[in-house]
Amino acid sequence: MLAKEGWDVRALGRDRIALVEMHGEHKIVPLAMDLADRAYVCAVADGLAIDSGFQPHIIERQEDGYGT
Repeated sequence: MLAKEGWDVRALGRDRIALVEMHGEHKIVPLAMDLADRAYVCAVADGLAIDSGFQPHIIERQEDGYGT
């Protein structure tokens, strides 16, 4: 996982419990927000440094709590 390798990884989503778990288990920086609010998401993303070698991924939370 990128976070374990020292990369700065952020997770955006509404599920605060899942975000807290990701932070606790993997040291991923949680950013709780409504992803349907495009203006807010864009404002947050504008302030982030993004490594051009990686593309953002959207992960849907499954019933077991993990994404695909």
